[in-house]
Amino acid sequence: MTSETGVAEPTPAPVGIIPRWEWRTFGEHFGPAEELLAARTPEREHESDELYLLSQESDASVKVRDGLMDVKQLEAVDGNGLEQWRPILKTGFPLGAADVATVLAVLGVSGGEQLGRESYTLEQLVDEIVRRNPALADVGVHKRRAHYGLSGCQAELSQISAGLTSPPSVSVRTWMCLENSICMRRGRSSEWPDFIT
Repeated sequence: MTSETGVAEPTPAPVGIIPRWEWRTFGEHFGPAEELLAARTPEREHESDELYLLSQESDASVKVRDGLMDVKQLEAVDGNGLEQWRPILKTGFPLGAADVATVLAVLGVSGGEQLGRESYTLEQLVDEIVRRNPALADVGVHKRRAHYGLSGCQAELSQISAGLTSPPSVSVRTWMCLENSICMRRGRSSEWPDFIT
């Protein structure tokens, strides 16, 4: 949604949203895990071109997908390598100065208090802010994602292309830590093979 000033208004997070827990790995082949997914029909598939904003000062996930700035911050990592991510911002362009300041803060860099515009298009954000900061980089990524349901969890097999490399990734996601723990324990004795330890 866009305000009368032409600045995109942030999409409010759903009431009661809980930070998501997920486990992710990267590689070219995933053995039994990939075979398990290959034997199933994906619930849905999606292909997208995205732009990631990377920072030497932060491990946050900051990307532009489907015309929306999507920002998530890593909250915690448990003993099994499960990562908890909290949604911070999801809004369209142009971004208001306050949203740009939020993006910069999550990326761990200064400059949010000295912005020269009231709003920024994606091109202005990249050209005037990201590429002028040596700690930041913008990377174009093409993704082909297949989504599956397993033991009450979501599983995703992705083919990712960025630059000259194209490593697939597989991730298991759920919305609650407790549900995830139950799912993972159940998986060890039912649908999930021994690749999950």
